[in-house]
Amino acid sequence: LAAAASPPPAAAAQAPVPELGVVECFRGPYFGALAKARAEGRMTLVVFWTADSPWCQKLVADTFEQESVAAALAEDVVVSVDMTRDGDGALRDQRSENVARRFAVPVFPSLFFLDSERVVQDVVAGYIPPGPFLGELARVRAGQGTRSDLANAVARAPDDIAARLALARKLLDLGDAAGHDEQMAAVKELDPDEVSLTVREMKYGRVVEAADARLDDDR
Repeated sequence: LAAAASPPPAAAAQAPVPELGVVECFRGPYFGALAKARAEGRMTLVVFWTADSPWCQKLVADTFEQESVAAALAEDVVVSVDMTRDGDGALRDQRSENVARRFAVPVFPSLFFLDSERVVQDVVAGYIPPGPFLGELARVRAGQGTRSDLANAVARAPDDIAARLALARKLLDLGDAAGHDEQMAAVKELDPDEVSLTVREMKYGRVVEAADARLDDDR
């Protein structure tokens, strides 16, 4: 999911973000959380946030303060990663740096879903309301449209250009540039002249995105 496109709400005066509201977070080192998830066959949700981000504050207030969300996440191991920096640019929580370098964090907040084997399966980049969040949580748990699901689709039909492009987009979202490039190279081999409808639609989408970005810059 893309980050919210509308202007962010007015930030409170450096109001701290609660530790993900009423959601119970793992207390201990990051690898301890992964070990717990693996031993118990559970998913891990890693949430990157900053105290001075209005979208992070809104995520907590709207989504992580909901008992329904907390109850749903009780099945998983939740890791809160504070990426707040002080006036000198140093992280408020020095332990966060070791965690952050393992992910391609595009915006704050960012929510990464890991399976019990520590493989990053999906990501939500930006604010997400409680209803859509619960929908995403259910989708990822069901293994629909995740990294493994899309990779399995390619394995079943290696000549399916649409399947490879879907996997490439997911890998790019997850910060796997090498995996993305590998899929795009395979697409190039399958359609060297870029005449397939799928590739043409992808190219058109890129043109539209670039035009939208220019309009945003001009506003």
